Amino acid sequence: MRLTNDTSTLMPVPPGQVSPIPSSNSPSIPSSVAPSIPSSISVAAATEREQMASGAPAIDDYSSYLSAAARGMRSSAIRDMFSLSENADVISFAGGFPTPEAFLSLEAAQLVVDVLRQRPAAAYQYGPTEGIGELRAAVADLMRERGVDAHPAQILLTAGSQQALDLIARTLADPGDPVLVELPGYVGGINAAVAHRADLIGCPVDENGLVPAALDEKLVALEAAGRKARFLYLVPNFGNPAGTLLPLSRRYELVQIARRHDLLIVEDDAYGELYYDGQRPPLPLRALAPERVIYLGSFSKIFLPGLRVGWVCGPQPLVHQLGVAKQAADLCSSSFGQQVVLEWLRRGSIQPHVEQLRALYRRRRDRTEAALRRFFPAGAQYRVPTGGFFFWITLPQLARSGQTTAELLPAALRHGVAYVAGDGFCVDGGGQWSLRLSFSQVEEERIEEGVQRLGRLFTQAMPGESSPGYAQ
Repeated sequence: MRLTNDTSTLMPVPPGQVSPIPSSNSPSIPSSVAPSIPSSISVAAATEREQMASGAPAIDDYSSYLSAAARGMRSSAIRDMFSLSENADVISFAGGFPTPEAFLSLEAAQLVVDVLRQRPAAAYQYGPTEGIGELRAAVADLMRERGVDAHPAQILLTAGSQQALDLIARTLADPGDPVLVELPGYVGGINAAVAHRADLIGCPVDENGLVPAALDEKLVALEAAGRKARFLYLVPNFGNPAGTLLPLSRRYELVQIARRHDLLIVEDDAYGELYYDGQRPPLPLRALAPERVIYLGSFSKIFLPGLRVGWVCGPQPLVHQLGVAKQAADLCSSSFGQQVVLEWLRRGSIQPHVEQLRALYRRRRDRTEAALRRFFPAGAQYRVPTGGFFFWITLPQLARSGQTTAELLPAALRHGVAYVAGDGFCVDGGGQWSLRLSFSQVEEERIEEGVQRLGRLFTQAMPGESSPGYAQ
């Protein structure tokens, strides 16, 4: 990464390479779509001008100040596009965020008032690093409802499951250690491991999730080379980005493989409660192999993501060590957020609310599916997710056009629609002709129009292709 005072060149590049100089011919994003520069950057620039005027030497390149780990970090394409969700002119299928319609605004406001009235000191004060005891007990109850025998001592509350991923990568892997991830896999998990300089190895995913035989092959090859994988990270329930659901038979296979190769498993279950076709997902991997599975849960997708409350459930010695790492990270998660979540759980609101969410997101999934059938090129490959937020779509015909979904993204933005290109989810450099569509936060009445815009763009990019919606 090259870090200069020229914001046009502030971009991630592979270690050892020089940042490219933007070309005047590079695709540009209209000012109505491009995110505005935060005022804090403008203030910082003004301060630097004042320093230079006073005779202080300028620093044009800060790259030499960065650690080796920082130079290898990549900004998430999903987070970079967060501001698009605030632009009314763009129909954004990019961010996998809950819809604001799910936020229970009036009930949440009353929860906040009641917490601050009844327990102000507890809400305002620092709390235990592992999280407040009552909420850890409540989370243990939730885990038992999901089929996992859990005790509060096995629970660590975190600032969302993303912090848990960071703590796990920091605690379990040294620089250069092999870490196994899904292919395609969740970019947040990938980036957490990259930040700690792990060697990421992709394991293929098919329509039923991670392929056990492929995982076994990767582990055998590593062992033959004298290397040991530190852990496997996967999202078994309606994975991000592929939307797949790992069947119970494969869960048993993965557990057997993990035991045979002495492998830890990190199971990220952000979407398990959001199933749409009536059947709860199979037992968590944590229930099948409690001695080697670290389970990650979160309230972000089913309650209020801004509170940033997630949790780890795992073997007590590992959970303790993650807590030690958390002390160095932030001392403790927000006491206020934890108290609000605890009050919500105490009132028994979780089950009726989650049922409403399932109905809401099921409608959006169905509308997206119908629009894809109507407007996308006939050769588009995708499966209909039975839960979660995502469609993973591959366009094999795009390869013949010489263009990738990443290269077509600026054109999509000019047409007022956003998606996430597939290459950011693939640690092997693949995914160039794939994309992820998230239907969760798009207003129902705008889904068809957004998919239509994308279908038109991709159809025009592939000469000789057509879609049912544009048949002549």
